[in-house]
Amino acid sequence: MPGQLPVVWPRVRDYLIAAIRKSDEGERCQLDLLMADIISGRSQLWVAIKQGEITCATVTLLCEQYGGGSICIYLMGGRDMADWIEPMHEEIVHFAKESNVKWIDTCTRPGIGRLLMRKFGYNMKNVFYTREV
Repeated sequence: MPGQLPVVWPRVRDYLIAAIRKSDEGERCQLDLLMADIISGRSQLWVAIKQGEITCATVTLLCEQYGGGSICIYLMGGRDMADWIEPMHEEIVHFAKESNVKWIDTCTRPGIGRLLMRKFGYNMKNVFYTREV
């Protein structure tokens, strides 16, 4: 996907901006740095297409950890989620296995978290807290 990024980016940008706004991560997530991470391969951009139109943009991040790596689902934005959530998740799981990582993690809004637990067997292990300094 990195080679296709200049063509795809204008079509996914608004979905990513909406996801950033909903997650209240505006100061932490800058689109130019996100694009650089995707180009470098550190992050991955996933899209769903329905009738020739992109309906979703998801960004994952490969992370090295003690005991095994993980893929973090970092941003997810789009419309008609019922149409793409299952095939998107299957592709991410496939990529995780190919990348030889041990976990798929996400820090997400409660509604999406409940969906991931119900549909795909995710467990809530921790609650993420943050404080600006």
